[in-house]
Amino acid sequence: MDYSSFVTAIGNYAERDDISTYIDTFIELAESRIFRDLDLKARRANNTTTTTAGDSFLNLPTGTLQVRNIQLVLSNTDRVNLIPKTTGFLHEFWPDRTEQGQPAYYARWDDTTIQLAPTPNDAYSIEASTTVLPARLSASNTNTWLSDYAPDLLFYAVMMEVQSFIKGEVAASGLDPENPGYYLVQYTAAVERVRREELSNTGTDHYRGGVI
Repeated sequence: MDYSSFVTAIGNYAERDDISTYIDTFIELAESRIFRDLDLKARRANNTTTTTAGDSFLNLPTGTLQVRNIQLVLSNTDRVNLIPKTTGFLHEFWPDRTEQGQPAYYARWDDTTIQLAPTPNDAYSIEASTTVLPARLSASNTNTWLSDYAPDLLFYAVMMEVQSFIKGEVAASGLDPENPGYYLVQYTAAVERVRREELSNTGTDHYRGGVI
């Protein structure tokens, strides 16, 4: 479902002429709710970067929300998983940042940077697996993973925001005045459906899952 169809559907269900004025806000709030409730594979990204010898800090890919895994790629192409720690641990483990060695640990320094310890002694290739914030559904970005593959989930999340906006005008809105939590129930069910679909694609296949 593209942006135009989605906006039309929301307006038809809400039966409010003023909904279109706030639809982008509703979508943004709904997407934020979904992203906090579900760890969607569509939000995962893999990037490659390179350390600088003598620099213990490494910039994260733009838009990184969460660091899932950091791998150090050695010259013989072997990969070493760096161990996540706190900055306090790194400061105690490697108090003199001018000393250099092969990195073994990393810690999130701020929103855009991680710290490595030991401080890199070479230009190592780094593979970073991260969670990112995808582009929002909008008039300029008419299709997203949610709108194409989980439109029911996004629809119910948006309708909850519409309900909250309407507040005491539930009866006039076309929503069910006897059951104002209807869309919350539908949203919760949609979350579980998507979660099951995500899990079904993790760590198994039809053969190992018992399906011939």
